[in-house]
Order: sequence, then structure tokens, then C-alpha cells
Amino acid sequence: MPIIPDVTLDDAEQNLFLKNHFFDNVDFNDTMLIRSTFLSSKVVNYLSLYQMGATSQSELEDNMLMGVDTVFKYAASNQKIYEFVVDFLINGFESIGFEKGLEHIANASDFDQFCENTERKLKLENKLELIKKLAIGQTAPEIIANDIDGKKIVLSEISAPKTVLIFWASWCPHCEEIMPVIKSLYGDGSKFKVVAISIDESKETLLKYLKDADYNWINIAEFKGWDGKIIEEYGIVATPTIFVLDKNKKIISKPIGKEEVENALMN
Repeated sequence: MPIIPDVTLDDAEQNLFLKNHFFDNVDFNDTMLIRSTFLSSKVVNYLSLYQMGATSQSELEDNMLMGVDTVFKYAASNQKIYEFVVDFLINGFESIGFEKGLEHIANASDFDQFCENTERKLKLENKLELIKKLAIGQTAPEIIANDIDGKKIVLSEISAPKTVLIFWASWCPHCEEIMPVIKSLYGDGSKFKVVAISIDESKETLLKYLKDADYNWINIAEFKGWDGKIIEEYGIVATPTIFVLDKNKKIISKPIGKEEVENALMN
């Protein structure tokens, strides 16, 4: 049953009441909940309570992360529920590019409290370690590979004020929107270098596409699809995925969409 606050309370008081009692009627030991949309909807609605009163995007994000911590406390009563909630929040935050939220989950989640080493637990722990490794401020994992012309490329040896790593595919419609934006800002390559890592499996298809598109930057392809070593090292699950690195190859941005890409490369 839903929690209904006293209608005589003002909006702020009702909001506080709901924050404190939202999960009163939820049994977090009932693993049947994860086989329906009930628990995921409940979590989303709970986090929405933290939108009230925020005066900036940063404050909104910080408030929401307080809500995440509360959800974790409730979910910790059952390992399967906890795994489900962590997985659900990771996928949700990834879909909206909420890097601050992903890093918070990676640092706040605690699987050591559970004794059973389930397959899902191990996968989540690996995912959380990857999130930490690819967090803003971390040095990007080294890339040593040959480009499509056979020239050896070492990421750490690229000299540029910024380096853009873009994971893409010739068949990806969203890539067709972003790649021309990067190309329009690229110029002579003096402001930033581009390392484009394709997940294409067909060399013939990729070479034809690159010739037609005239992407004359560093192009790398392992031709192993999603199973390429570099793809796995960076945890790529969707294209395009972009990392902007500073001169020391530290990750300074993970832009999503045209506007964020432009801001990351022009500033």
C-alpha cells in the first residue's frame, strides 16, 4: 500500500514525511519483488522526492545521491534485492550519463557485507571497479595497437593539449550525428587529437566508410566487434562512447550528445 501523508501538512513537510516513511510497507526480503516492475518503480519514485527544493543541478544531484544511500540501507537486508537495486541504478545512471551518480554507487555500495559469491555479485563488483578506473580524474587505460594502416599507436605517447577517444561503428546512427561534429572542430589537429576505435567486424566495410567520410585521424579497429581487447578494457557497451583526455591522458570529460561534445572540445 502507498504511504499517504497528512494533507494538512505543507509541501515541505509532506515531502519529508514521505522520505522517512516511503518504504514502510515494502518487504525488502521478498525477492519476488525483483520479478516485477514494483521495486524499480518504487526506487525511481523515491529518488524523485529529492528533486524538491534543489536550486541548482549540482544540488539536485547531491540530494539524489543521499536518496541512493537510503535505498542501499533498505536493500541491504537481502543480498538478491541489493544486487538488483545496484544493477538497476547503474543501468539507469549509465543511460542518462550521470557520471557523478555512477562514481557514488561505485564507492558507496558494499558487497563485503554478503557472504554468498553469486554470479551477479561478481559481475557487479567487476563493473564497479571498472567505473572507478574510468572515473573523471583517472588516467585513461593505456592503448597500444596498430591503426588501420599498420602504424603502431601508443596512447600515452600522443602529444596534444587534449585527446579524444571515441568508440564508434560505421553502422551506428548516433555515431553519424556525433562524428561530423567532432570533425568540424578538429581542424588541423592542433587543438586536440582524435583516436577513433571502431567496433566494426568487417575491414572492407570500415575502410570504405572511412574513405567516404574522410575521417583523417587515428583510426583503430580490432575487427572483433564487442569482444575486442580495447573495447573490454574500457567497458564499452554502447556507441558512441567518448572520453576527453587532458595532455597527461587523465579523463576530464565523458560528453554525451552534440552540445556536450562541443563544450568539451571548445573550452
